[in-house]
Amino acid sequence: MLVLDAERGQLVATIPLPSSPRGLALCPGQGRLYVAGGDAGIVSVIGTASNEVLHTVKVGAAAWGLALSPDCSRLYIAGGRSDSLIVLDTASFRAEAVAVGRNPQGVALGPEGRWLASLNYASKDLSVLDAQSLRLEQTVATRSGPHSWSLSPDGRWLAVGALDSREVLLIDAQTLRVVSTYVSEAAPEGLAFRTDTELWISSLASDYVEVLHLTLQAGQQVLMPRRYTTRIKTGQGPFSIAFSRDGRWAYVSNMREGSVVKIDARSRRVVARFAVGGEPHRLVLLE
Repeated sequence: MLVLDAERGQLVATIPLPSSPRGLALCPGQGRLYVAGGDAGIVSVIGTASNEVLHTVKVGAAAWGLALSPDCSRLYIAGGRSDSLIVLDTASFRAEAVAVGRNPQGVALGPEGRWLASLNYASKDLSVLDAQSLRLEQTVATRSGPHSWSLSPDGRWLAVGALDSREVLLIDAQTLRVVSTYVSEAAPEGLAFRTDTELWISSLASDYVEVLHLTLQAGQQVLMPRRYTTRIKTGQGPFSIAFSRDGRWAYVSNMREGSVVKIDARSRRVVARFAVGGEPHRLVLLE
């Protein structure tokens, strides 16, 4: 794992990990970054002050997407081929597995952490659980395997990307009903809301990110547009998207190019390109 200075792109630290990182979750209050180790079934805990691995925890057969409870007391882990969602107590490092759909690749967290949803790629659905009791509340069909997600800052909308169909589903985060669908030009690998109504989409098969805006129809119904507002050329294989806290700057990892670009989110212009080598996967921004 590489730690970069976000302003100058200079390498700050290289952190050796026991397996390739597949998911990231940051808790600034704890000064910890949690890293999922894919099919190794481990989670590495990194101290953000020391840039060192503090703990390595075996959680199951696989560990993919991650999400933290609002108070960082629980880490939710997509268990992949184990067909389970794993809940890790971040104080004791005790893990509990909960059965969900088949091959969950990610975990979405609802408004204020009231519910969580496993993105079940093989069963093509979401398993929605009560975040406290971990009881199954609802199953949401997605038609194609869900892979990525983003919650709007106001907590009103959950966007879910389905790779095979190239669809991005807009889900009402209160009713958990699919209200609209957008078909991307390429498989939506990464999703990130910049504002309550502006969504960015990346695809490994392209060299750009799509920016689109939700539209308000008569009767206050919100819909996905039929076409993106703009496309921003980033480089080959854009994957992960991260925004600064104020939404002014966007950072995109280009897996096939081995770079990270910094974008002025207002002008939609790439202002810096940092060569990092390898295949930069996930991004997280420490501010």
